[in-house]
Amino acid sequence: MIVKRGFEELDLWTYPDIRSCYLFIPSVLASNSPKVLKLGECSVLAHHLNTTGMAFMSLRKLTLDTIKLGGKLLDNIISACPLLEELALIRCYRLSNIQVNSLHVLKRFNVIGPWKELEAIEINSPSLVYFHYDDEYAPCIDLSMCQNLKHLSKWNSTIEVASFNELISKIPSLEVLYIIRCDMLETLQISSPRLKRYTLYDCRRLTWFDLDAPNLNMFLYKGNLVLKSQSAVYTAKRLCKELLVYQKDGLDCCDSWRVKCWGHYLKAATVESYEELEDERLIAFFDAAARTLSGNQKKKF
Repeated sequence: MIVKRGFEELDLWTYPDIRSCYLFIPSVLASNSPKVLKLGECSVLAHHLNTTGMAFMSLRKLTLDTIKLGGKLLDNIISACPLLEELALIRCYRLSNIQVNSLHVLKRFNVIGPWKELEAIEINSPSLVYFHYDDEYAPCIDLSMCQNLKHLSKWNSTIEVASFNELISKIPSLEVLYIIRCDMLETLQISSPRLKRYTLYDCRRLTWFDLDAPNLNMFLYKGNLVLKSQSAVYTAKRLCKELLVYQKDGLDCCDSWRVKCWGHYLKAATVESYEELEDERLIAFFDAAARTLSGNQKKKF
């Protein structure tokens, strides 16, 4: 494989059936000083990064996808990239513990499974502001040393209530919280004075939750519970300053149309229960919440 000199980003995925065709010398990375490196199925190259003793001082973003990371391999790779700002571990294997202690400028960390062997994640990085975990397995996660963490996202996890409460209680600066399809959670009680955005989506066993977040300005809930006018939810009229559409749902329903559907123009909404609501009040609600279309987009119904 020939690599152009002077590159700043390399995305390399070696497929198993043609892996023998690749010959990549790690010194090529060091001499070119890349800022972004994405490796998929490249366990051999990852091993070279571990054994050469080279330091990749320019590297800012590293993604390891479907790579065997047993033993001290991950620790040594991290040590070779001390100035990483973003790290992503995706579908890697033979790894029982993830410890991040030497990345003092790390800002974003993504851990995406499946992780059948993973037992614990421990991050000691005061600079970390974003952590995302997506996997059905629920290892012990310690973020207590990440006092500046602002964004926490948990997807598809079997984390239980006690572990979740302990995790949240040690993140004083939390501003954005996503809880997506965490089916082992039956009750939730969250008190966070700095929380601004909260997404609670499709946790099928959830029967009750309480939220105390005086600075909340966006709340998205998707599930079977009926929102009651108590505690923080009572302030629904000042919630939802932004579009309440779940990002994975998308708004690609009418991309090819010149005139878009109502969802593309909605800028604000009020959370309210529609159960036993009179037709007149319901019509008035949508009339107040919808944005009037301009010009030739206006239509009469």
